[in-house]
Amino acid sequence: FGKRVELHVHLDGSLDVEELFSICVHRGIALPLPGGGSKVPQSARDVRQYIATRPGWHRFDAVNDILGGDAETIRKAAEAFVAFQARS
Repeated sequence: FGKRVELHVHLDGSLDVEELFSICVHRGIALPLPGGGSKVPQSARDVRQYIATRPGWHRFDAVNDILGGDAETIRKAAEAFVAFQARS
């Protein structure tokens, strides 16, 4: 069985923080800071910390906050996912 098939994949759960960081910078998306306020993340670590503040399944909501509202961003994210799958 050298081949595999993805039966069900959520785009919002399949992107790595580097890709999400790139999207934030490109779109100028400011993420909430733990102590209040918000800013555009300076690194993928900032994005990882933002996502980690959300409990359980709400982490998908954090990713959707970054992806949502822009069809071009969703298209690019889907293409990045498909490209990753093709390489794996």
